[in-house]
Amino acid sequence: MQNLGPAINGFGQEMGPFYDPESSQLYFSSNSYPGANGKDILIAKKLGEAWDSWSKPEKWEQISSRGSEASITFISKDEIVWTSTQNSDGFADLMTFSTPVPLVIPSEFVAPVTPEAIIEAPRRPTRVSLPNQSETQTRSIPLSDSTYVYLPMAPITPLEEIVKAEEPISWVIIDAKKQLGVTLYTYFY
Repeated sequence: MQNLGPAINGFGQEMGPFYDPESSQLYFSSNSYPGANGKDILIAKKLGEAWDSWSKPEKWEQISSRGSEASITFISKDEIVWTSTQNSDGFADLMTFSTPVPLVIPSEFVAPVTPEAIIEAPRRPTRVSLPNQSETQTRSIPLSDSTYVYLPMAPITPLEEIVKAEEPISWVIIDAKKQLGVTLYTYFY
């Protein structure tokens, strides 16, 4: 197994790949790229023999919508089927053009811009201690050897300070797509 590298794998989700060996193009769905509307179909061109060497992905505007597109399949050289949530309340529907239209596929690809490495001593995460416990504290979570995300931590109230008895939580689940019956759940804690 091999990761396709940072040009393809962004910070979000990538799924539904289709690789065309004739054009060396990878079609995939992602929500990791600037301007994404949900998940969009992106196209990247393989730049060499290695599977981790790709161009900067380009959005396929012709089939992008306000919903999420999750996968694509070529029926023929000129006809495709893709999934989209634009008109389906979050559930993916299979889409195609009602009459075949010329496919407008991006054809110009550029190598991704990779920042030059900055060499500095690795920093260790620090925990912030605040004298007043009602104030928010932060904690750091390492993403890599040199990158950390700092997240706020809500103060924790000891159980003995909770005086009000808590009410049970109830909720209803309705499957609108399949129009199935109602299920009522109650949680006592």
